[in-house]
Amino acid sequence: MELDQQLVHLTVRRCNALDVLTSCELAVARLFAQGLKYKDIAKSLGISYHTVRNQIKASYLKLGVSNKTSFATCMNDLS
Repeated sequence: MELDQQLVHLTVRRCNALDVLTSCELAVARLFAQGLKYKDIAKSLGISYHTVRNQIKASYLKLGVSNKTSFATCMNDLS
């Protein structure tokens, strides 16, 4: 029996926003990181202002950031 046939080879990469945000949160987050205001994001995506606010708040928590600069940095790392 060859030991190598029983091994699993993994590739490690850093976790990013794509891994933790839902598709809706990601859509809102991308626009927010571009500098759009909540009401403009809501209008653009056809959702309520309150939904945008809640998704941004959830995204901050999931990404472990506390300000817009850190948030935008996380989002820019996706490019």
